[in-house]
Amino acid sequence: KGELSAIRENDKTTVIISLLSGSSHIDMKDIEKPAEEIMNILPPINTAHLVREEEEEPEEEERPRMLLIEEEPEMCELFKESFSLTYEVIDIQEAKAAYDFAIREIPDIILCEAHLSEISGIELCSMLKSNLKTDHIPVILLSSQPSEEQTMESIRCGADYYFVKPFNMKVLFLRCNYLVKSRRKILQHVPTESSQKIIEMATNEREQEFLAAANQIVEANWDNLNFDTQLWSRELNMSRTRFFNQIKKITGTTPNDYLLSLKMNKAQTLLQHEKNFTISEIAYQLGFTNPAYFSKCFKKQFGITPQEYRKK
Repeated sequence: KGELSAIRENDKTTVIISLLSGSSHIDMKDIEKPAEEIMNILPPINTAHLVREEEEEPEEEERPRMLLIEEEPEMCELFKESFSLTYEVIDIQEAKAAYDFAIREIPDIILCEAHLSEISGIELCSMLKSNLKTDHIPVILLSSQPSEEQTMESIRCGADYYFVKPFNMKVLFLRCNYLVKSRRKILQHVPTESSQKIIEMATNEREQEFLAAANQIVEANWDNLNFDTQLWSRELNMSRTRFFNQIKKITGTTPNDYLLSLKMNKAQTLLQHEKNFTISEIAYQLGFTNPAYFSKCFKKQFGITPQEYRKK
């Protein structure tokens, strides 16, 4: 119980709601029951389909991984403090161990001191850029003893950028972001390519065979509601970590995103050639339990809804 009034001044209207304080003026029958009692009155809700759709949502994009190769502890801590909110920073001081890690884990970017005790950062960069598994990873060299010769060597070894200490940390941070985003932008066309074109983009025959086998497993499980990346990796006799790294290295996307892109490409084919199937039927054939979520994924990938695509 209270009062409602409005005051208009020029083009502005102010609405005033006045309520009495306390509860003595309210009938007990008008007071809402506690939430617990209301929940007991309501019938139980079946949430199984809600859980399924949550599982089908593409996994959130994780922080880019930065491999840091720096022997000075103070500089190491400074880099971690500056980058850890945006990047997952992996600190490895030994050059050979860092090289092995880069080949195995495929980080998104590498920051490397030019002067290392084991082998120089120039040599390490040259090794990384000469390996098909790591040649795409942006490498930034950092030097505390710059020289014209070293600058030329950093270009020859394929370094993406060369910073001289002391440098502006904000500029370095922005440069890292730019290189990572540029690399991902180059790979953005991958999800819209056909499965065969993606296989052809692999850098060697072994990777092509791996993608062909991975795609074949997906095609055999289009409508399998229980098919996920864990089952996918198991069918390939690989650990989830190794499977994740291999898919990301070749395609530039996570296994979940790559799986979704394969389903969307298949959806394109079905929409074009299977006119007798409804949108819902196509969604179910591709393992979706909610046609609305299927349409949302399709529009996100291609910019139009399945209905609009079919009309074209």
